[in-house]
Amino acid sequence: MKPVNGTPAFTAYHRMAVSAVGAAQPATPVEKVKAAVPTRAADVRISDKARELANAGEAARAERIAALKAQVADGSFEVDLHRVAERMLERAGGNPGRVRNK
Repeated sequence: MKPVNGTPAFTAYHRMAVSAVGAAQPATPVEKVKAAVPTRAADVRISDKARELANAGEAARAERIAALKAQVADGSFEVDLHRVAERMLERAGGNPGRVRNK
């Protein structure tokens, strides 16, 4: 058996060796760690463009709701039973492809 002293693997191992247990430092108490963590609230800013997009989405939704209310009021709203069944199966984890008649 060949000696391992002086081999690159042995040298690398010794360079990465951890210091002795006696040199270890005690852990920092949790209370000190908590005291060192800043408790300041996050500063969040929403751009004007983001506000415009959010408002545009709300306006489109309001228009869609108004149209649906009008259809319900005049009796022209019809429920798509296949679509309802498809969504129910999707939520239950089923196969929605079986429902639709093609």
